[in-house]
Amino acid sequence: MGPVRIRSMTSGVVSLLFVVALCLTVTSCSADSTHDDREQDGGGSTRTSPTVVSVTGGTVRGAHTALGTSFYGIPYAAPPVGDQRWRSPQPVVPWPGIRNATKKAHPCLQGSPDDGGLGEQSDEDCLFVNVHVPATETNGGTDGGPTGSPGPNGDIGGEAGNDRAGDGRLPVMFWIHGGGFVGGSANEYDGSLLAAAGRVIVVSVEYRLGILGYLALPSLNAEGGQSGNSQSENGRPQPGDSGTYAVQDITAALRWVRDNIAAFHGDPGNVTVFGESAGAISTCALLASPPAAGLFHRAIVQSGPCSWPFLAMPDAERTGTDAARRLGCADPARAAACMRALPARDVLAAADQQTDILNPFPWAPVTGGRTLPAPLSTAIATGTFAKVPVIIGTVKDEGRIFTEPWSDRAGRLTDQQVNEILDQHFHDRIGAVLRDYPPGSAPPTERLARVITDALFTCPSVTSASMLTRAGVSVFSYEFDLPGSAPYVPDTLPGASHGWELGYLIPDADRQWPGKAHRELSATMITYWTRFAATGNPNTPPAGAADGRNGVGAAGRTLPTTSPPTWPVRTTEQAQTLTITPGDIHPISTLADDHHCATWQR
Repeated sequence: MGPVRIRSMTSGVVSLLFVVALCLTVTSCSADSTHDDREQDGGGSTRTSPTVVSVTGGTVRGAHTALGTSFYGIPYAAPPVGDQRWRSPQPVVPWPGIRNATKKAHPCLQGSPDDGGLGEQSDEDCLFVNVHVPATETNGGTDGGPTGSPGPNGDIGGEAGNDRAGDGRLPVMFWIHGGGFVGGSANEYDGSLLAAAGRVIVVSVEYRLGILGYLALPSLNAEGGQSGNSQSENGRPQPGDSGTYAVQDITAALRWVRDNIAAFHGDPGNVTVFGESAGAISTCALLASPPAAGLFHRAIVQSGPCSWPFLAMPDAERTGTDAARRLGCADPARAAACMRALPARDVLAAADQQTDILNPFPWAPVTGGRTLPAPLSTAIATGTFAKVPVIIGTVKDEGRIFTEPWSDRAGRLTDQQVNEILDQHFHDRIGAVLRDYPPGSAPPTERLARVITDALFTCPSVTSASMLTRAGVSVFSYEFDLPGSAPYVPDTLPGASHGWELGYLIPDADRQWPGKAHRELSATMITYWTRFAATGNPNTPPAGAADGRNGVGAAGRTLPTTSPPTWPVRTTEQAQTLTITPGDIHPISTLADDHHCATWQR
């Protein structure tokens, strides 16, 4: 295949990330039908039992179900369209009457307008949050909590007494979706069962994607305070802040939570940010972002290690300038104004041409401005990061879905071809790589998948966990495994791969489990995650909990009420990781050795 030899570890990882980036744009779960609900509800009857809440900008009506109440498409900022494109999120535009929040709103602009999925549903006007509230006496429940509100399948219920404040206010879990920074949507995840089972408020956010969320240009940075992209302090101009519009969106949504979540019985003083893949890396960005400080109190990083590189402002500006030229906006002084005048779809099409093997994530968080002054590693070294408890982990075989560009399960790859791929990406350490992943140690495609898993996911996650632990943060590490599971991307290997844990952590309300062990695994994961959200420790039940664990009912049967196995906190002396798999949850101390991290961390 005529490999181009790349002679540094950093370049090797970057080039391999290119393949991952391509896969991430096409492996997103399909969203349910999405409707435009920006028109106002006239107060007519609906097919659900609505609940009305007053928030910033006006009043919204949510959809009441057996699990609780869900509100979709609540604006948290003004539409970032027209002259507001590539500006910091602005205050919500008030609406008259009661806004219909019973149906999903548009995802942020992405993909193709005729792809039949998220791309077709998407729109540039997209700065919305979804809010899922468990059933209580105040919103229609009959027993003071979701314990008596099983899902349609009789699925897991909740742990009573999860109100940290002791006054009925519930912990808040703030979900950031993945999608390679260019795709995905909050609408793909039904947080109602997680909210009901864990007795938490689940908020999910739509944020600008691709070039619309991460464009950096000298002309944008020069706009200063008039665009909201930088601020003046003591009369001195501050650094430009382009390339971080998506991070600013997420921060604005967190401010919305701070100001409004009490109206949903949530506790603004107990907010956990959690995300997967690009959503996890965005969570890492929040840990290093001064404007986000104090808006969240715990963080969960799933399959998106904090040690993955962000973009430096000079590199991001070069990418942005190239995009401007492609769009006929070559004058540096007028590039931003010129691009704002173009149709959003034309801008998106030009951005699609920016991705190549040397620039796998051209649209990603950019460091060097006010929102993200430096990568998290630098922020930790200087003590300028959010020192909050963290859960961090990966799936055992993350890389399996990313082998499709090279091969399929028919085994078209040979050991010699895999050796060439590895030499192309890791020439500087090919001897160590072939020693750890020798020909014959696994079928060729699986061999390649193991390298992708270890080099891009597991070992960077171990590095992130160690970095945070040394900084004095309480860190809980995990590895999720689901042996023998069928692949969800055609022509890829079976086994638990990137994103597999999400079906257990954020299951659909009508999820049908293949057996008791899988049902209990979901209940246990929800227990760990929501206990962490409530108390900062996945082992500690909230005050007043009725029993030892969440999950009181499933398919007509009662689950065990004993606590799940203890999840040890990571220490500098003992780097323990909790293995999470059906019927077998236990801590191990060999994760780094099992994944050959000495090769990838040197």
